[in-house]
Amino acid sequence: MGFWRKEKEISPVTLDEFNEWVDDVIGLTRLPNNDSMRFAVATVVLEAKELLSKEQAATRLEKGAQNQFAAFIFQDIKSKRIAEDQARAAAEKSIADSAAAKEAPPVDVQNEDTAARSNEVALDQPEAPIVTPAQVPTDGSEKAS
Repeated sequence: MGFWRKEKEISPVTLDEFNEWVDDVIGLTRLPNNDSMRFAVATVVLEAKELLSKEQAATRLEKGAQNQFAAFIFQDIKSKRIAEDQARAAAEKSIADSAAAKEAPPVDVQNEDTAARSNEVALDQPEAPIVTPAQVPTDGSEKAS
């Protein structure tokens, strides 16, 4: 024939065969063989539109791991920038607050004390008399109390 054909890989048809196939797929990568990776291989298989060879599944598994690392880096950089922005905003607020405190007019303690005493005097004054319904005239004439 002139060329060598690679023998077609047999697809797993039992659970034991599938578990062995998954172990082989993970073995083709540098990823750990644990439940998380087994879950990932199962996900790769479910998402595939066609039968996968072990090499194809291993490549997709490694790509998934790369995607997770890339997402982690994005999130880490974003978190650092948010923390830096918050620290900068807090520093600017602190500077603005200290500048505002320097520009604020001095507080006149004597006037504040006088205002507080005038409120106390107002509280000590007698209240207006309460009028009951029996004291209100109904015929237009005033009732003597």
